Amino acid sequence: MADLAAVRNALAATITANTNINGQPLPAVGYLPGQVNPPMAIVAPQPGQMIVFDTLDGGSAIPGTVTYHLRVVLLVAYGEDASTQAALDLMLSTDEAGSVINAITQHSRLDGSVHYAVVTTAHGYGLRLWNDVQYFGAELLVSVAA
Repeated sequence: MADLAAVRNALAATITANTNINGQPLPAVGYLPGQVNPPMAIVAPQPGQMIVFDTLDGGSAIPGTVTYHLRVVLLVAYGEDASTQAALDLMLSTDEAGSVINAITQHSRLDGSVHYAVVTTAHGYGLRLWNDVQYFGAELLVSVAA
């Protein structure tokens, strides 16, 4: 079973290795940085319920696993033109091979370190503050069984 830090870092590495945002991999980190250099992805636990342990009656999808609920914060520089929104839309695309959603979906084993990772939802599309700096962004919620 992988621990929380290992799962966060494996998800961040998978995003960086398998995205293509305007010809470049999307930098992703598995910790909460003080400063960001967009575009980038930040992998962190979801607020609230972040770890679900296997139940005694085998109620988990895979007995003996732990399910981690993570969020992937996507940030791009905020601008007054359409390029800001286009960059974020590309990250969230389900049609583009290099998007963040497809990177997770197509590499759901996170290089063999987990049973599976699945994007469950995207939300929070719009202006976001990170350490008092305004960015354009969204969040992906990801469940990972390890």
